[in-house]
Amino acid sequence: MVSQPADAPDIATYAPGDEAAIIDCMRACFGVAPPLAAWRHLNLEGPGGPSVIILARAQGAVVSHMALLPRRIRAFGGEDIAGHSVDTMTHPQWQRRGLMRALAECSIREARARGFIVTYGVANEHSLRGVLAYEQRTPLGPFPVLVRPVRLLRAGWRVLQARLFGAGAADDSVIECASAGPAHDPSGRDALGRAVPQWAAPRFDQRHTALFQDVEHLPPIAVLRDEAQLRWRYPATDDSPYWHRDVVDARGIAATAVLRIATLGGVRLAFVMDWHWRRGAVDAARQLMRDVIDFAAHADVDGVAALAARRTEHRRLFRRFGFLPVPEFAFPRAPRLSVRPERHDDVARWVDPAHWYYTWGDGLLL
Repeated sequence: MVSQPADAPDIATYAPGDEAAIIDCMRACFGVAPPLAAWRHLNLEGPGGPSVIILARAQGAVVSHMALLPRRIRAFGGEDIAGHSVDTMTHPQWQRRGLMRALAECSIREARARGFIVTYGVANEHSLRGVLAYEQRTPLGPFPVLVRPVRLLRAGWRVLQARLFGAGAADDSVIECASAGPAHDPSGRDALGRAVPQWAAPRFDQRHTALFQDVEHLPPIAVLRDEAQLRWRYPATDDSPYWHRDVVDARGIAATAVLRIATLGGVRLAFVMDWHWRRGAVDAARQLMRDVIDFAAHADVDGVAALAARRTEHRRLFRRFGFLPVPEFAFPRAPRLSVRPERHDDVARWVDPAHWYYTWGDGLLL
């Protein structure tokens, strides 16, 4: 239990040794406590460098927290560092005391001191108002979610149950704490691995770096993808919740994809975390997407979910495979991307939703 002293909490950046207090605050705010190794992996071991972490401390306890994860991005033909806002939280006993405003002011100063070209984050409808007011970000609209039904009637029934009776909410494996990582699929890997042996735990190498150096289908703003990024994002562990497959030809890797099974709003889905192909290898991309749909059938899911902005090549191909846009009201948590350019040259291009490429893999909650 966090006490409530009369003195205002101290606002300062993270110092080694704060980890246990941060995790205690996460337990109170998100209902889950990430393992220390997972917290360190996200915040201290990323290829973009350690996170900028702003804390409010009261009598040794962390009562509010904001982190900016440095992300290497390609933006309008150049490479730079962006700040990805994750795990913003205030302990329930310390809410409505102006802590978020104080942390946001400090994070803006730190982002500019670190030279971030832009700061962005994803917020649900509950926290979006504070993000826009205090962090001075511009909303880009709801996620462009697409779903290809696999078992339409069962999915419809589960959605109806969740809406009318709240059924399924307690079973959701999506945890709104990036440091906690995804909850593991309760069905495990063994049986599904035998059914679809071509899908395995993620393994990435320099061939994937070469693949992403030769793509031409991404919008002008995208997280830089290479071996270092992919190994960090999808660690190669035996119990990994991710499934990975490459299509290989004489030139190397022609296409790659990463999937993850999770339950959202009572509906069990296979999420397309990443799906990419080499320049001119659209046929390999199509073959891989057919493999994705076959995987979904073996995984006993209700549908396959993807993100793809309008006017992008990803969206065009998803639509050809029967993916349908999901209206905002039907998406349970209505997340939105919001952006704050740190350098004010041509702000309009940073706040155009069509300029951003982001996947479930970029959001970190899956």
